[in-house]
Amino acid sequence: MSTTATMIDIIILSNCLNHKVFEMNCNCLQSLSESETQIEFNVVIMESSIEFKKQNFQYPKFHNIQLTVHIAPQPFNFSRNFNIGIKNTSNNYIALCNNDIIFKPNWCSEILKFAAETPSALSFCPKNPESRWTKAKKFHQPTKGYNVREEFVGWCYILNRKIFKIIPPLDETFDFYFQDDDFAMTLRKYNINHWMVPSSNVIHLGGETSSITDGFKYNEKAHIDRTKFHKKWGAQRTIAWKNRLFRYIMHPLKLGFVSKHIY
Repeated sequence: MSTTATMIDIIILSNCLNHKVFEMNCNCLQSLSESETQIEFNVVIMESSIEFKKQNFQYPKFHNIQLTVHIAPQPFNFSRNFNIGIKNTSNNYIALCNNDIIFKPNWCSEILKFAAETPSALSFCPKNPESRWTKAKKFHQPTKGYNVREEFVGWCYILNRKIFKIIPPLDETFDFYFQDDDFAMTLRKYNINHWMVPSSNVIHLGGETSSITDGFKYNEKAHIDRTKFHKKWGAQRTIAWKNRLFRYIMHPLKLGFVSKHIY
């Protein structure tokens, strides 16, 4: 690898139950390799499936990717696996990523343009049918905010490692769903700016994952994790009231330092 290119840590979560998931992972890595010419990637795949070793899956080599596969503890835990990956990397910037994404050209360099302004920034998925971004078609400029499925989602975001001197590690209570909701609330609580960068594009494959991973009770898990979220942050009405207070009063008046006392 070059000693002059910027190096970014990429932590990718995987549950490689079968060859279809492995193929999806390979496509993700291929797109990552092709996405940048002046950035190199230290990739840690946090692998949760014991089938990975049984099937003897072998990833191809890429000239600008240094790849490590870390076998994660059982059972699968979204936030814990990210925390382990963060502890096992050391570069200034960390991208936390799903495995069901395709990186588009310059996605990382576009985000890094904001590196001096914010410790947290997000890639935009222009083709995700569930996103209110896509439906509204209003996001053309970088946008500050914390609303989940508007300015924040959990499939691909970059953090400055220094952020963990301010906030705690990701809450391992959220082992599948609501990790992005919890993280967005944590950013508000600690008054940390977050940007959504529409010039940084990734394609989130979304529902394609469920079609190749049989046996996981997605709806049941969503209900359980929603209950955990409200137990931590309060009822929906309480959260909405606090968020309006933060957005319209505390943040504009530069009183955000008080926010950790209301959340």
